[in-house]
Amino acid sequence: MATPDETRDLRIAALREAAGTFATTLPEPGEYTDAATQVMLERANRFYGWLVGVTRLILRVGPAVGEDSDVTWPKHTAEEGETVQINTGEKFSVAIDTRDAAGYPTDATVEWSVADETIATVQLDAGDDQKGWVISGAPGSTVLTVRVTDVEPPLEATLAVDVVPAGTATVQINAGPAVPEQDPQPDPLALTVTEDTSDASRMTVTVTVDNKGEGAVSVDPGDGSGVLANPGDGTPVTHVYTAPGDYTLVVTDDDNATRGGSQAVTVPFTA
Repeated sequence: MATPDETRDLRIAALREAAGTFATTLPEPGEYTDAATQVMLERANRFYGWLVGVTRLILRVGPAVGEDSDVTWPKHTAEEGETVQINTGEKFSVAIDTRDAAGYPTDATVEWSVADETIATVQLDAGDDQKGWVISGAPGSTVLTVRVTDVEPPLEATLAVDVVPAGTATVQINAGPAVPEQDPQPDPLALTVTEDTSDASRMTVTVTVDNKGEGAVSVDPGDGSGVLANPGDGTPVTHVYTAPGDYTLVVTDDDNATRGGSQAVTVPFTA
């Protein structure tokens, strides 16, 4: 754990680095664009989160899948006391979301551990300590723990994990609200992802989600930058990708983890 003086020195160094970044990336007067402004705001928000510290840690859990699968959605927020049960030969995705007191995403030092690694292990994504997989081992019960260590006191979230022999896992049924038999179930949400043509660098997407009146959704751009909130009523939200590449943008209903959608995004966009 860093001392107060060490923490102060780290933040001073971060401030100097941020100032240097802004000095080399700010547009000339009169050359501001909406996309450039958003990039600057996102950097400022993340830096502000670093200064004020992390106050909230959220652990998100994906569905149980085979060990060769790469399906990571839909994810749901792990509740206190929740147990995830998987078969031997299965795994499930995990990710954390750290926020400051104002709700902005933060960068945080994260430690993952499993109480008994003969039952399950954690495999983090390359270069990203905020998401990865929990992979089954021998049958048994253990506990996954994730801690943010660069705040005082440290933040911690836990998740019980049960591994059972293949073919004997129980089925958990989550009941929905009671409705008359003639009432239809909600239609699948509609996800639209388009290029924001105001961004000359062609690195910005506009995401519109019609959740068919079922409330708010979470939008994960797939680049590790954190989850964007969206009311799900057709209100667009934009996201600027900071590095070229192929991403999978995922949307999940905040109240119903079984409803979601995804779309592949390649940036920069091409004609």
